[in-house]
Amino acid sequence: MAMPSQSGNARNSAQQIGQDRPNLLKTIRLLTACLDSETDALQHGKTYDVRATSVRKNRFLFDLTRASRGLDADGLDDPQKSELSTLKSTIEKNASVLKSHVSAVSEVSEYFQELVDEANSDGTYSRPGY
Repeated sequence: MAMPSQSGNARNSAQQIGQDRPNLLKTIRLLTACLDSETDALQHGKTYDVRATSVRKNRFLFDLTRASRGLDADGLDDPQKSELSTLKSTIEKNASVLKSHVSAVSEVSEYFQELVDEANSDGTYSRPGY
């Protein structure tokens, strides 16, 4: 059984990178749209499927990793750089909105925990004079 040569492996790897390159812009745009959709839903109180959104984001991040394998910043063309810059801004905005929502959920959770604690208390130590 003949083993492929080292140069053959390098050639195949370069071909794979070349094949993934057209997918890079598409994947960046899909991930950006997914994040924009989630951010919009959160900002405007729209109902959306959190699980499906998470699955889509994970898939697009996986696809982005594959499409960008072997590329460096010098190997990107101007449209790719522009789309990556847009994606970066979109990620920052999405992260900020998610952080705000997690904080709000935490505050509400703490409030309800206090209500539960009060309801479970018999009031022995909360009466004036004790």
